[in-house]
Amino acid sequence: MKKLLTFLFIGFLFFNPSSYAVIKGVGDVKLSERSLENFLYYLRGDWPSRKKGKYTPAFFILSSDGNWSTFQWCGHNECWSNEKPAITRCESETRLKCGAFAVRRTIYWDNGINTSKNKARFKLKWSNEKVKSELIKIGFYGEVKKQSDNSDLSEKLESLTKLYEDGVLTEEQYNNAKKKLLD
Repeated sequence: MKKLLTFLFIGFLFFNPSSYAVIKGVGDVKLSERSLENFLYYLRGDWPSRKKGKYTPAFFILSSDGNWSTFQWCGHNECWSNEKPAITRCESETRLKCGAFAVRRTIYWDNGINTSKNKARFKLKWSNEKVKSELIKIGFYGEVKKQSDNSDLSEKLESLTKLYEDGVLTEEQYNNAKKKLLD
């Protein structure tokens, strides 16, 4: 019994309540202009009515359409935050799936380019243009065209045409499938 109590005491001593799983967002998303502006305020630790650079980013929440966003900075020297209430608020206000876009200065949203093994990190000293260009590069802002998507589309169209020419598909099936691919 004494060993069990000692073990439990040591376990609680080393227990870190700040280590929890982040409820990250998943899927393609583009930040709206307003969400981009909020993200820049979040990264800089400033807001127009507050002292600049005095706050450390805690988390940035984003809706799956990129239009709704909110964030929280760390209070004082400690940064114990829970993004769950903000995600719940986002989902109830937008009726969309929401998740953590960033925790501290690291992007957690998984869009296929920015993955759990390849997370983008932003530095405080980066200019707004550098932040925007990095967001474009990883597919979260502006229009991103992937060459692999275009070549994949042409391969699918060629395959579809071959099926039609070989008589496997009727003209109606071919036109419907081609329309789906091009939309």
